[in-house]
Order: sequence, then C-alpha cells, then structure tokens
Amino acid sequence: MILSNKRDFQLTSKNKKSHYLRVGFSLKREIFFVAIGSIIGGFTMHLPRILFDITTGTQYLITLLVLARVVGSDSPEVGFALHITVATIIGIVTGIFLHKVIKFNISKIKNGLIYGIFAGVVVFAVFAIPVYQLFLGPNMVELLAELDPEMTFLEASELVNQNFVSNLIDFFFMHIIWGLTVGVLSSLLTRKAGANYRCHICDIEFSKISTYEKHVENVHENPSPSLNRILILGGGYGGVGVLKQLQEAFQSDPEVSISLVSKDNFFLHTPLLPEMATGMLASRHIATPIRAFCKRARYYQAKVEQIDLNNNKVTITRTLDNQKRDLEYDYLVIALGGKTNFFGNKNVEKYALTIKTLGDAITLRNHIISILESADQEEDPDVLSKLLTFVVVGGGFSGVETVGEINDFVRESAEKFYRNIDVEKIRIVLVSAAEKILPEIGDLGKYAFEKMIEGTR
Repeated sequence: MILSNKRDFQLTSKNKKSHYLRVGFSLKREIFFVAIGSIIGGFTMHLPRILFDITTGTQYLITLLVLARVVGSDSPEVGFALHITVATIIGIVTGIFLHKVIKFNISKIKNGLIYGIFAGVVVFAVFAIPVYQLFLGPNMVELLAELDPEMTFLEASELVNQNFVSNLIDFFFMHIIWGLTVGVLSSLLTRKAGANYRCHICDIEFSKISTYEKHVENVHENPSPSLNRILILGGGYGGVGVLKQLQEAFQSDPEVSISLVSKDNFFLHTPLLPEMATGMLASRHIATPIRAFCKRARYYQAKVEQIDLNNNKVTITRTLDNQKRDLEYDYLVIALGGKTNFFGNKNVEKYALTIKTLGDAITLRNHIISILESADQEEDPDVLSKLLTFVVVGGGFSGVETVGEINDFVRESAEKFYRNIDVEKIRIVLVSAAEKILPEIGDLGKYAFEKMIEGTR
C-alpha cells in the first residue's frame, strides 16, 4: 500500500482515557475517492440548472449543446457526458494536488468542506471563466442565431453579453456545489475505507477505527480474558505465509492478537541466494522487511531461547543486548526453518561453504573472486588445477541452482577479466548421492541434467 503523509490524532470516548494513534492514508484510494466525488459532483452541479430550465424557462440547455458540438454532436446528452468526463479528469488532478502538493488531511468532514469550497473556487477561476470567455460565449452566439432564424447575429451577441454576469454567478454556485460534493464524499469514503489505524504501542494497524478502539480496550485498558493470543515463531516462508492468512482472517476481530518472532528483521527469498552470490541480483532484491508484512501483527526481532509448552510461554532474547522476555500464547505456530544437513560427513561440514543466509551468499561470492585472483597469478599447474576446481554437494534444487550460477559466473569472469586463466581448465563438479539430479521433478530432472552438461561444455 502506498502511504501518504501520516498524522497523529487523539481519540477520546466516555469513561476512557485518551490514546494516540497513527493514521495512514492510501494515496491511490484517496485519489480514487476524489475522482468518484468529482463524477457525482458533475451530476449534482447540473441539477439546480436543469430544475431552473424546467420551472423558469432558462436556456442552460444551450450550454450543453455548445459542449456537444466540441465532439461534433447536436445532442445535449453528449454535452452532459463530456462535462462529466472533464469533471472526472479535474477530480483526479485535484486528488493528486491534494496529497502530493499540499498534503491535506481530508478525513475530517470539516476539512472536506474547506477543501470542497477551495477546489470549487479554484476550478471556477482557473477553468470555468476562461472556457466561458474563450469558447462558450462565442459559440453560444452562433448557436442562438442558428436556432432562431429571426434573431440576428448582433442580437444574439447582445443577449449573451447581457447574461454574462448572471451566467458566471450560476457557474460559480454550480462549481461550489461540485466542490462541496467532492469534499464531503471524499471525506466520508476516506474515513470508511481509505485509512488504517495503527496502535503506536503494539505497532499494529487496523482497517476500522472501531476495531482499533476495541483493541485498546481489550489489550491496554482492561485486558480481556477472552483474548486469543497467536504467536508465530519464524519469519521464513512458513511463518510469513501463516501470518498473511491469519491477518486476512482476523483483520476486524479485536479478540485476536497476533505476534511474530524472528531473529532477522527481513524475509529472505532463499531460492534466489545463488543469483545474489554471483552478482546477478543485489541483496535488496531478495530481502523484504518483515514489518512490511506485519500489518495486523506485532513483530519482535529476537532469538527463541525456550519454548514452555506446559505453561504456554516462549522465552525470547533481544538481539541488541540479550535482554530476555517471556511471551504468553494461546496458539503457537512453530516455523523456525531448518539447518543445513551434512548427513554425518564431517569433512564437508568442516570445509564446505553453505548457502543459507545473506551472509553465506556474500562469503561465497568473495571466496570465488579470491580464488580467481589467486589462480590468475599461479604458475604451478597442480596448484592451479586445484584452484580452478569448484565442487557443489547436493543434487536438489539448491545444489543445481548454485552449481549453474557458479559455472556461468566463473567462466564469464575468467573470459572477461582473468587473462591468465584458461577457461578450458575450469572444472565445475556437482556431487549427488542419488543417481540423478532433481529427483523431485521426475523426468524433467534428466532434461535439466542434459542442459547442465551442455552449459559446462
């Protein structure tokens, strides 16, 4: 969600102390709301003039006919539709101006009225008056003379000039009606569906103010015994996946509290680590802040020290200063991920580089570059052969992806930057305990093997 400027509001209610909350507004939604208000305003601003045409015999219909001729039509309905289209465009422009330039808070009805009057006056002065003087007036003279053969062009011109002031007054009040409609509707829609309300204590947000108020009452003022506390351990695919579903299911339920604990404050797209290790992607492309997902949940960056299933309690340690804290729960989700399995091979465990974290990917990249630098200077063929041999252990998704990226990275780097390295002497080895790679995907594994052999020449 794109957030515009944020404001602090103080809410007060009966028998409650005041609480400060952070209110965020969606720029896209509010521009949409202003556009909707402008379209409806385009209808409402015409109603008084049409009513006057019916009751007093005024000729506002001629204005619509002049507008219709802009697109080559003689139908007043076309002129009306054109005016609605222009109102929509103006609404979008004013919506962008509202948020990008003056950063005006339209969520309050009073502010909506102020903005509506301001927008109506500005559009009248900047748009309506020039259009009337340069286009509507001259074309209205021509249309009057055409509709009434007995009226000369001079008489039609005098009639338009006589009605100039009254027409401008009509246009002024029409644009005020348009502006007030835009302001009030935009304000109401923003309050209803355009804002999110964030508790500054828990750092979680709600889509409805009523849910926020219930949260304050149930959690901070009078803790409710019926409050369901859900605790998620882990910020990987499992933890974040569950978090998204829980937030969607309980967005408006004040009886549910959600918390997430992860030692890293970012969600890592681990399948893309090989691309980062070889420089195809930057770290920012595969890491997303955990807090970006925690809309309805509270986040703790900490390590899980102990899980007490008997007492429904988890002990966590804060990363910065190792301060311990107990978190109680009613429902526990354990999604802490796994560790690299060396299957009892002590030598691999001792000497191999893993690729599990951002740090692992950076270490691997630096190590490969260091090896190439040393190989470029090495004259002993035996030592050079060892330096130019790269071994990846594991024939699953991670191993195959890693060996492919290393192969491309090493060979392309040697060709472009390391002139003393013979590319034909580079050996890329994949070690797998199974008879074939990628057994998870069946026959496609055989196809992948053939392509990999082609790529390694």
